[in-house]
Amino acid sequence: MLRVIEVWKATGEQDWELSVNNQRGIESTRYRPGPYVRGYSLEEPWKSR
Repeated sequence: MLRVIEVWKATGEQDWELSVNNQRGIESTRYRPGPYVRGYSLEEPWKSR
């Protein structure tokens, strides 16, 4: 069980670091959003509701 907890903790720490780095990139003055997959829109899932 301790091994599971160690992996869970390591995964959580790595996820946190990834999220922090992504946020730093988005806040950068050099950030430019990239294209989404053709034919996909963030609004599509809500259009039918």
